[in-house]
Amino acid sequence: MNLNAVMPINRTSYGVVSYYILKYLKEAGVHVSLFPVGPVDISSFADQGFDFLEEFGQNASSFKYDAPCLKIFHQNLLGEFVGRGKHVAYSFFEIDPLTERDVHHINSVDKFISPSNWAKKVCENSGVTVPISIAAPSVELSLITNDNKPSGETIKFLHIGKWEERKCHKEMIEAFGEAFDPFDDVQLDLVCYNPFCNDEEHTKWFDVVRSSKNGHKINVLNPLQLHSQILNLYNDYHVYVSLSRAEGYDLPLIEAMSNGLLCVGTNSAAHKDYLTDDNCILVQPSGREKAFDGKWFLGESEWDKFDTEDFVGAFVKAKEEIEKGCSEKVEAAKQTALGNSWEKTVEKIIGELE
Repeated sequence: MNLNAVMPINRTSYGVVSYYILKYLKEAGVHVSLFPVGPVDISSFADQGFDFLEEFGQNASSFKYDAPCLKIFHQNLLGEFVGRGKHVAYSFFEIDPLTERDVHHINSVDKFISPSNWAKKVCENSGVTVPISIAAPSVELSLITNDNKPSGETIKFLHIGKWEERKCHKEMIEAFGEAFDPFDDVQLDLVCYNPFCNDEEHTKWFDVVRSSKNGHKINVLNPLQLHSQILNLYNDYHVYVSLSRAEGYDLPLIEAMSNGLLCVGTNSAAHKDYLTDDNCILVQPSGREKAFDGKWFLGESEWDKFDTEDFVGAFVKAKEEIEKGCSEKVEAAKQTALGNSWEKTVEKIIGELE
């Protein structure tokens, strides 16, 4: 099979998804001509190999113009494809409903691949009329060790996700401060560097940490270079926390579930596809609100609203679960996350391209 691929290769979530999809397209024997979106940055995958990316890039000089084209990018930037074959888009979004521009761009393709049932329903309810299928992203199973052995007596919480209002970082940090007293043996580590934030914005987020009642128990970690390092990082923690208003899928959460952490998550957006009361501590929304952060979201749509008190309760419950043992939730989470693979994801995508 010949395929033209238009997608970013970088350190963002889109770049990670694109890398693994291309990797397993290569294993499936697909002849890919790669047209990267934006600057190429392969530093996250330096230890995993990237010869296939060079090969795919060279193929682009003589791409098959009748071959299908797969574009992996934002739902409002789907107007540019390569060749005259079938145009298929794979995209992630957080809002409900979609904007008029989103719908227009999605309806310009021949097929749209959604990462979740939630996103598929949002598309349909927003006016998308092209065929929609589902292919959930996955975890690189070859890098999962399932060797979750945190050191010491401290109950360690972890969150990974770039600084954003959407991810409820302020509320999460405040809740951690309220949930525990200064003598509780707990720790919250954050991997939140955002390359799109300026110095002033980063300072604002650090001020939120410093103002927490338990700011001395919160560490803001430096970003990790390799994706494999991130996958190994989970082994040092008991609990993973993702208290987002909305997620297009949330790769770090799925990775944490795969690695055997007790997970705390919100019952919002794409989380609804795989989080349950059986496999995590699930926080319910208290309503809906305008999706506004003054930067990426300008109030054109909505996302879920959460009460900080519920986050406080989730932190307390997570500590209690760890102290008494939580093997059932953890095992259910692992079964959920490990039930998929990049091979299966790529099989579904190939089926939509044929």
